[in-house]
Amino acid sequence: MTIQYSDRIHIAPLGYEDDRVVKPAITTKADRVYLLEHDEPEDEKPDYHATLKEELRDNGIGVMSRVRCFVLYILFILLTSWTKAET
Repeated sequence: MTIQYSDRIHIAPLGYEDDRVVKPAITTKADRVYLLEHDEPEDEKPDYHATLKEELRDNGIGVMSRVRCFVLYILFILLTSWTKAET
């Protein structure tokens, strides 16, 4: 039996280690990565946040940044991804 899917989606909290986000996304050929970031102005975020996003995009991976993360939002992402895989 072969599993059918439409997109390979990663959801990752963005903290202080970028390899934990970038390497798995590239290795598993993710289509999209949702980054859960702290609510702070862009100029106060560490420089590697922008570098990480650029590296993902350079590898053909869509990047979605979410500042406010509610559990229901994560469930919505998972449910939407699962529903697309079923169709």
